[in-house]
Amino acid sequence: MKSLSRREFSSRLAAGAAGAVLGCRADTQDSADRDWTPQSQQQQATDSAIRHHNSLGKTGITVSDVILGGGALNEPGVVRYAFDRGVNVFDTAATYGAGVSEEVIGRGLLGVRDKAHIITKQGFSRRRPPSQRSIANTLEASLRKLQTDYVDGLFIHSLDDIRPLQNEAVYESFVRFKQEGKVRFTGFSTHDERETLAECIEPRYDEIVDVVMFRYNHMEGNRIEPLIAALRNKGIGTIAMKTLAGGKHGRLREFVNDQLSYPQAAIGWVLANKGIDCAVLSMDTYSLVDTYVSASGRQPLRADNSLLRRYRDAVDHTYCRVTCTSCESSCPHNVAVSDVMRCDMYYNDYRHRLKAAAVYATFPDSRKPLPCSSCSGHCTAACPYGLQVRDRLIETHDALAA
Repeated sequence: MKSLSRREFSSRLAAGAAGAVLGCRADTQDSADRDWTPQSQQQQATDSAIRHHNSLGKTGITVSDVILGGGALNEPGVVRYAFDRGVNVFDTAATYGAGVSEEVIGRGLLGVRDKAHIITKQGFSRRRPPSQRSIANTLEASLRKLQTDYVDGLFIHSLDDIRPLQNEAVYESFVRFKQEGKVRFTGFSTHDERETLAECIEPRYDEIVDVVMFRYNHMEGNRIEPLIAALRNKGIGTIAMKTLAGGKHGRLREFVNDQLSYPQAAIGWVLANKGIDCAVLSMDTYSLVDTYVSASGRQPLRADNSLLRRYRDAVDHTYCRVTCTSCESSCPHNVAVSDVMRCDMYYNDYRHRLKAAAVYATFPDSRKPLPCSSCSGHCTAACPYGLQVRDRLIETHDALAA
């Protein structure tokens, strides 16, 4: 069957029920800012396709090396377009777009669900521990939105300390869901790799940690490579996220031209590590699908290293290495500095403003930067990279607190 172009595909899908666009559209005002595909790639966009697959740990599932992240999805046509290009894993969460992301993926995969793999995630509040009933109810709601009777993967969303893995309700629910056939594999995503990845390889987590999703990129990935090797030896599947090191390419046009593509170089760096099974990239436009899918199976070039060095030099004093916690321990007010800076990244770099606000709203007031305006800036002084941390914390709070 001949592959359709983006325009042909979009128009045909829009004409059918599966292509009906949801009335609620998230973050669309910034989509054009992120459609920065080089001209030469735009001309070859219809030829972009997944060219490499890997086994996902010991799950028995073969996955495309580039997979779709649904954090800002609002159009089912983008989902089907990615599927048509060979993407076979679609990552979402119960909270993405207040449930809209799951609905969009469900609509986009109508008729091809048996050929695709879906991962969804549930977040658990420290203030209100989950029960087996609440976990089951959330899963059932996800299944309805996704229009399926099972998901391939169910993850704990943003596991930042090990306690949810040790929660009896979580453990028993995850095991039971797999026994009932509602879930094929379980695991977690994390923004605290050094603690959670080291802990999850312990034998007591064998039944519920099949796959993990964690930050890994050319700016700070070397710090956790021994942990990635340990996961690989254990047979745990690995999904790399935050692979673009802040995504600041959207505001650095010199890193995208007819010959060079920063995203492809950055993704290539990640996938060159054979301990990584796949990389998840947020794809909410056709252009981003084309650009990211074009990185599949691509061998790193010498020019890539030069480009990555130039990028690192350009963002050295603005990119927050979220695996670095030097500023966190310096704060006398116990502000969740790394988490707030991650929201800053979602808001200013990714332009995922609804997601940034939703994540920020989950932080207790005691961890928000409320005292920062009257503080001298211990975090700024402690930052080894020269970031104006205090000012950015205040700006992020002002932008997201409303």
